[in-house]
Amino acid sequence: MKLEMDLTKSIQKEQQISEVNIQNIETMKTEVEQFNLKLASFIDQLYDNEPSDS
Repeated sequence: MKLEMDLTKSIQKEQQISEVNIQNIETMKTEVEQFNLKLASFIDQLYDNEPSDS
């Protein structure tokens, strides 16, 4: 009985860890997407401010 309770607690803890990991991955995904947009905007500004050779 004790072993079963310990196993149940361990499974619940693993599920909680998995949920936190999924949340962290989603947060990182959002932050990377935001960074990529800022980087693309910055690169566009660099090209817009570059003197033309024509």
